[in-house]
Amino acid sequence: MGHFEMKKLLPFLVTCLFLSLSAFADDQNSGNSDQQPAITNAQREALRKQSQELQKSLNTLKVQDKKLQEMRQSVEQAQNKANESVARAAGEDIKQLPELEKRLGRDNPIVLEKYTTVGYHYFFSKQYKQADSLFTWLVVAREKTSGPNSHDTGQALLNLAETKRLEGLKADAKPLYERSIKILSTTRSPLPSIDAGTLEQAKRGLKLVE
Repeated sequence: MGHFEMKKLLPFLVTCLFLSLSAFADDQNSGNSDQQPAITNAQREALRKQSQELQKSLNTLKVQDKKLQEMRQSVEQAQNKANESVARAAGEDIKQLPELEKRLGRDNPIVLEKYTTVGYHYFFSKQYKQADSLFTWLVVAREKTSGPNSHDTGQALLNLAETKRLEGLKADAKPLYERSIKILSTTRSPLPSIDAGTLEQAKRGLKLVE
């Protein structure tokens, strides 16, 4: 059960518990009234068990909610560390880029990798306009140097699609995802162990913009 669903369910369970206890109290107080029939022992026991079960469910949801919060904090901490790592790498790459471009040329694969790291830094730090501009150029550069259907181009398309999606440009992101999936489904990177994850990322992104 998702965190949002539990948040919606908690007030409902509390209300049910309150109503059950209220009904139990009302029946206790009205047991001697001539206008209402007295509650039977079986009914009283049923209400007690229902209240206990609701309380158990409520306690279980509270525990699960706490665990989800702890997991979210762990993910956020890991993401922050990753962002810091990318930022450091991007800082080093930015320093190296002028000399590398002069020596190797701007379209050299090594230079393009450095620019990709800088693009990731923009992306993870939520500087989406800068990331969009850089990833757009990298798609063109990868098509020129590696070919329009290369794995490098597929990855560049995915990076741009993810950026467009987070900018709220779903219509622009969709064809980028589709083309990326087509390429990544038929190509391999130097690190085959991560290819499946990259392809799944593209498929998930496409579902989010459809």
